[in-house]
Amino acid sequence: MAIMNGTRPMLRHVFMVFILLVAYHYIPSSLQDQYSAYTNSDEELRTELDSGLANATFVMLVRNSDLDGTISSVRALEDRFNSKFGYPYVFLNNEPFTDEFKRRVSVLIRSEVEFGLIQQEHWSQPDWIDEEKAEKARKKMVALNVKYGVLLQT
Repeated sequence: MAIMNGTRPMLRHVFMVFILLVAYHYIPSSLQDQYSAYTNSDEELRTELDSGLANATFVMLVRNSDLDGTISSVRALEDRFNSKFGYPYVFLNNEPFTDEFKRRVSVLIRSEVEFGLIQQEHWSQPDWIDEEKAEKARKKMVALNVKYGVLLQT
């Protein structure tokens, strides 16, 4: 009888784990189409997910004057990671990239590279921002030693 009493709690735990596993599968599959499609063996989705590569792009907001830092960052990414995977890059600037910038960065990257221009009104602080309040917040970040807080000072 002592063995039987020890078995019941264990059976309860096994039953509870089984219920949780079933719920873990059926709840997400009923709520999310992609999960449902993957678990229902949609071969195209399964092949994409099994490839191991995420649908991703490196996006960098840089200026022409940031060339040396950009080269250093891209070289590190390529040497340590992206040379194996070949994710594309998109470089965005608030003014047209110089030919030198494009040439020196492109030579480091084997994958696709795009250079884009962000309109000035999208790069800068919007006109509707309360400048007095924003300035107080920037000063507070500097006082609190927030990383890059000093870069926000006007």
